[in-house]
Amino acid sequence: HMAAARRQKLILAAVVCSGVGAAAWIFYILAFARSPGQDWLVFYNAARLVFEGKLAALYDGDRFTAIMNQRFGTPNAGLHPWLYPPNFLLLLLPFGVLSFAASLVLFLGMTFGAILAAFSTIAVRGRQLYAASLILSPAAALTVCLGQNAFLTGALLVGGFGMLVRRPIL
Repeated sequence: HMAAARRQKLILAAVVCSGVGAAAWIFYILAFARSPGQDWLVFYNAARLVFEGKLAALYDGDRFTAIMNQRFGTPNAGLHPWLYPPNFLLLLLPFGVLSFAASLVLFLGMTFGAILAAFSTIAVRGRQLYAASLILSPAAALTVCLGQNAFLTGALLVGGFGMLVRRPIL
């Protein structure tokens, strides 16, 4: 009888969490419908500046933002400086040869795949539950709608901690 009650509570928690996650997706899609990929604008702009030979603009926040606003027609975007180390550009450069939309979709898809792969370092079973939880996470909705690098960061953290015991030097 206790097992059945516990199971019912878990199912109720899953339904409530799924509802909250779905609501977050709807909220963020509506909130950012007019300006999707705001954070990706910064990443893409940085990669394009490298190809255009405008490296000095990378760490001049006002100039970087002005170029970004001109490139994307976002005059009211506010200050969007490049705040990342130069080596992060190495990861972004391949995306800079694609269109903005294609690069955003590819980056999000690849980094989502990376975090799913990282789950295999911590879970032998239940990977589908991890994937479903991630998809329904409000943070995932925000990451996708803004074009953030949270999937990449999560993959590095989860994968790193997952390999800590088996491969501590790596």
